[in-house]
This record gives sequence, structure tokens and C-alpha cells, in this order.
Amino acid sequence: MTIDHFSNIAYLSSNIWVALTIKVASNSIRDLCSLRMTCKAARDAGNADIVHRIVYIPPPYATQWWWSIKTEARRFFNRYMATGHPELLFRVALQELFMRCHEVAKYALSMTLLLRMDDDKAK
Repeated sequence: MTIDHFSNIAYLSSNIWVALTIKVASNSIRDLCSLRMTCKAARDAGNADIVHRIVYIPPPYATQWWWSIKTEARRFFNRYMATGHPELLFRVALQELFMRCHEVAKYALSMTLLLRMDDDKAK
């Protein structure tokens, strides 16, 4: 049984689907994955580059450590970095600077993580 039997949702334009998907993606990755599993139109909208640039990526301190070593997670993050996700690009740049022992990068990364933890606690 498809979604066509219950409503006229299949007739929405792709721009509306992308707008809805952006709203959902800005909340969590899990919500985006759930939406993409509902129908073909949602799956197609979830593959749009604009959605990949907007999706909410949890901060490093809120992400499980094993995400960095899993192949699926690396492939996921690489796909989002390729579309120009600003948060992931920022993290990679700081990690590169940090690994090369630049003191400024260490300070910037520490302050960014500290400020984000404070923001999350304030919410």
C-alpha cells in the first residue's frame, strides 16, 4: 500500500518536499532518516545538496566516539562535507590545524566546544 491511497501528498512539488525536508533535517539526522523512509518523494528531497548543507550534525562532544572509526559514519560525513556542510568543514579545518600543533587552533577548538556545551545547557 502506498501513500497515494491516503492523501494527495504525492502531488506536492519537489520544492515543497525540499522545504519540508530542510525543516526536518535542521532538527536531527534521525528525523531526516525517518522522513526519507516514508516515500520516494521524501527520499529524493533528502538527497538534495541544500538539505545536506543544512542538516543538523551533533557537536563532537555529543557524538559517540566509535562514529569516527565506522565506515558508514565516515561515508556519511564525507558525503555531507562534499556538499559543503559548514559545520563539518569547520571541524575538519580545526582538526587539521590541531594535529599540526598550532596553538591558535587548539585555543579556537577548545573555546568552540566550551561555548557550545554552554549553549546546550542553556537550552
